[in-house]
Amino acid sequence: PPPPHKAMKGKKCTRKDKILIITEWIETDIKVAELCRKHNITPGAFSKWKTRFIETGKCGLESRGASEAVLHQRELDKLKKIIGEQTIIIEELKKRNYSRPA
Repeated sequence: PPPPHKAMKGKKCTRKDKILIITEWIETDIKVAELCRKHNITPGAFSKWKTRFIETGKCGLESRGASEAVLHQRELDKLKKIIGEQTIIIEELKKRNYSRPA
């Protein structure tokens, strides 16, 4: 089990805090209420973290900006690949066109 981690009351939990807390819940038999008291978090907050974690894994607990940046980068990579493929096709067509007798 992970080492005990005490979230400071009134302090916003970091992504790492959330992952440690959820991992503790997964790896131990601790009840949610006890876990929440131990880490000074609300059951509602834990429920939201758990849902996001289950739906998307660790990436789901990253900030929205970071997640959006990853999605934008994936889309950019996809578009660059398409442009590269189209460039190859265009160059091939140009070669064929230039090699035709006039």
